[in-house]
Amino acid sequence: MKLLPDWTEALPLQQQAVLVLALRGPDGFPKFYPACKDILYYYRACVLKAAHFGRMLRDGEHCGSLMTLRGFSKDDLWQNCLNRFQEIEDELPIHFYTHLMHGAQVLAYKHPDLLTRSRWLSFYFQCCAYLHLPPEPETNMDERLADFGRPLELEHE
Repeated sequence: MKLLPDWTEALPLQQQAVLVLALRGPDGFPKFYPACKDILYYYRACVLKAAHFGRMLRDGEHCGSLMTLRGFSKDDLWQNCLNRFQEIEDELPIHFYTHLMHGAQVLAYKHPDLLTRSRWLSFYFQCCAYLHLPPEPETNMDERLADFGRPLELEHE
């Protein structure tokens, strides 16, 4: 059994690595730092299979203290999560922040579910605005994270 969902196999290894690198919380912060915890629980549920179920979480499901999709499909709860994250952006280490931002970017452009893509696109845009950066178009991201031009078939041998 694999930890990452099947749809990630079509991604270049660099994009898969971006997804994985954003899974950790910020070093030096309390384990259950609420504003970070909420967004990370959603992020993990969109990137990892839940070991408890042996599959990806479904809408509304929760899995221990690692991931959840409770409230993910509710516009008001998602907006509250974004607002809470925005309140603590200044406190976060930039290294953590950019890993999470780029992981969200990959989800926004590559996840097979439209709602999931739109949620992470809104988060990615929020992060770009906070850092005063223009959002990177999908084609540019694909060029930047294209495994240095190696064909994808070679990556999966």
